[in-house]
Amino acid sequence: MYDRGSGKILNTASIGAFQPGPYSSTYFASKAFVLSYSRAIRYEAKKKGVQVCAVCPGATKTDFFNKEGLKTPAYAVSAEKVAKSAYRQLMRNIEVSIPGFIIKVMHLFPTRVKMSFVAKLKE
Repeated sequence: MYDRGSGKILNTASIGAFQPGPYSSTYFASKAFVLSYSRAIRYEAKKKGVQVCAVCPGATKTDFFNKEGLKTPAYAVSAEKVAKSAYRQLMRNIEVSIPGFIIKVMHLFPTRVKMSFVAKLKE
């Protein structure tokens, strides 16, 4: 991509990248890494004509919650909607894509409130 002077990279993080996650600390920390890494390489790659976007979806209708022994939240969005939204944001050269209206609103809540919510899901 650098040699050609163009390209696009879409990395998958999570809305959890923006906060600590009780009972899922490694998962949340790994997503924070992906977000930080994506932002850093975006800065570097811009000079070479390469675009980087990190998608940070919230609850998504997949097997993720079932494997955790939890119910998928009612506000979860389809994987197709996440993918389409992320693709559109990548094509618009957006740095961070947060698909879904409810997740965007929840992202604005204070960190302690979000941590409590995550902990209650896991307890």
